[in-house]
Amino acid sequence: MANKQKLRPLHPSALSLPFLFLLSSLYIGWILLGSVNFLYPQWYSLLHIEAHIQEYAPQNIHGKGNFAHTATAEHFRLFQQIVHGIHGRSDLATITYHAPDGRKLGTLLSADEVTHLQDVAHIVTLLTRVGATCLILTLLLALLLWHRRSRLLHPLRATALLGITALCISLGVYILGPVRVFYQLHDWFFPPDNPWFFYYQESLMTTLMKAPDIFGAIAVSWLLLSVFIAATAYSGLWYMLGRR
Repeated sequence: MANKQKLRPLHPSALSLPFLFLLSSLYIGWILLGSVNFLYPQWYSLLHIEAHIQEYAPQNIHGKGNFAHTATAEHFRLFQQIVHGIHGRSDLATITYHAPDGRKLGTLLSADEVTHLQDVAHIVTLLTRVGATCLILTLLLALLLWHRRSRLLHPLRATALLGITALCISLGVYILGPVRVFYQLHDWFFPPDNPWFFYYQESLMTTLMKAPDIFGAIAVSWLLLSVFIAATAYSGLWYMLGRR
């Protein structure tokens, strides 16, 4: 049996490969979660969103207390419509909610909420383009290293590198304060004149989502899925390159 060709020493560009794999996996993970409505039906149960809606919908200050009469299936549909809206696949301003018998009860979103979700849509579009670019760069770099027969970081070392980076970021967020960081990110990414904070009593959108609780749940599931995809793909490439 012929001996495997010896791998070249670790190329400096190989150090960036784990990060590119993770960024690409975040892009893929977002697409996968979006295809299943970001697991809203599961979070709906785990976060007790139905009880949350029953508590706050009747308190709506804009006269939309009848939202409390909508069914669970309608809540799933409305969340999906919002997801489609921030991805440019539906008109946010025309989303309406209905009674179990199909009777139209009202318009879900206020003008300010539509504006906010349009701002979110712009960010999603930008980050989607960045993610697609990262995926292309990841494939090109992987092919280059494959062609050069360059050695890669061992998957455990790559994981440690990403873990240390995540730990430093988490520590920074903890020191600054999660709420402060959350607000600061909104100040950076959203136009200053466009409102982005809505109380439950004034917004069916935040009531439907039980924001910000659901954002934390989605973020954790997104990160875990992305790490799994990145670790699996990177380990597969490392294994196949070592077998050459």
